[in-house]
Amino acid sequence: MKQTRPALSKEFIRPSLRNEEINRPTGGLLMIVVADMLGALVLQQDSPPRHWVLPIVAVALVITTIGGAIYHPIPRFWMRGAFAGLLIGTISLATTFYYVKWRVGVSHWIVSAEFIIPLGIGALPGISVYYLMMRNETVDEL
Repeated sequence: MKQTRPALSKEFIRPSLRNEEINRPTGGLLMIVVADMLGALVLQQDSPPRHWVLPIVAVALVITTIGGAIYHPIPRFWMRGAFAGLLIGTISLATTFYYVKWRVGVSHWIVSAEFIIPLGIGALPGISVYYLMMRNETVDEL
């Protein structure tokens, strides 16, 4: 009889237990965080070129979608991760943009740890949706 485990168990997420060289979850999350931070910083300038706004947002959302997709090592869950990554990217880009816009108005310097606040708040809906999509999924033992 095949044994199954929950798809979100640490055995399928941690690369050391799957003999992978690359830490997929960390790489996916890093793609989401960097894309949103850089996108928000570029867009919050006093006068960003209007013709660059849509491409910057599109690139940031594509990167966050890919980051969400590669989070789980099993290919059948990549579309769910991509949807969650797109949701996380959209909301956290907006929250980070408005936070940076407000913060620069108060003071002209930003501590890098401050980015965690809007990114975390913006990521909560996407993380919740990902969990709801994955909570009953199982994976056969490797």
